[in-house]
Amino acid sequence: MSIGEDFEGATINLTNGKDTEAARIERKEVTKEHKTLGVWITPTGDFSREHRKQVEYDRSFGRRLMVSNFAPELCRLSYSMQYIAAMTYALPVTTFEEKELKV
Repeated sequence: MSIGEDFEGATINLTNGKDTEAARIERKEVTKEHKTLGVWITPTGDFSREHRKQVEYDRSFGRRLMVSNFAPELCRLSYSMQYIAAMTYALPVTTFEEKELKV
């Protein structure tokens, strides 16, 4: 098939691993956010959904840690190994403004 030919009626059959059943690929609008590897990204550069997710995680983690019966050392360990890792994971691919990070 060369460039410019009509693709009407063309089909692509995808399978999942060794499974021979056809796999459906969902069509997404290019302007809508999409979760990839845990980060909500969008081609338009609007990271408002990712920002809301980060703020929600920040607040829920803090509340859960405050009401836990963890020893102070375990709280510090949980903070440094879980919270910091989760909060900084998305930063390299987002375009948050400095004022957005000061919630």
